[in-house]
Amino acid sequence: MSRPYASTMFEKTLDLLQDRDTGPHEGSAVIREWVTTLKGTDNSDQLSQTLQHLYDELANPKPDSTRVKHLLTDLSEQTGKIASQAGKEHAETLKELAERLRAYSIDIDRI
Repeated sequence: MSRPYASTMFEKTLDLLQDRDTGPHEGSAVIREWVTTLKGTDNSDQLSQTLQHLYDELANPKPDSTRVKHLLTDLSEQTGKIASQAGKEHAETLKELAERLRAYSIDIDRI
């Protein structure tokens, strides 16, 4: 994953999570990009699998908000673990992403 591309993906994801009007379809496009980006990346199997499950759930005509909330919580925890092992370049951004995923999972019932 090239640095400029990774930064763009982080920014896009953080912006999406900050926008409370985000619907399942907007999220699906970013999730698909992450799944594609993570393919072949070391130690990303669990994260990729969780992202794929979230993508599949959002593809449903009526996504199950409880399942989405659970998957977002899992992604938050997984991202937090990755952040603690990341180099300086991405650690802070990953921590922020983990926090926004957690906040979004809490707010999902209000969306």
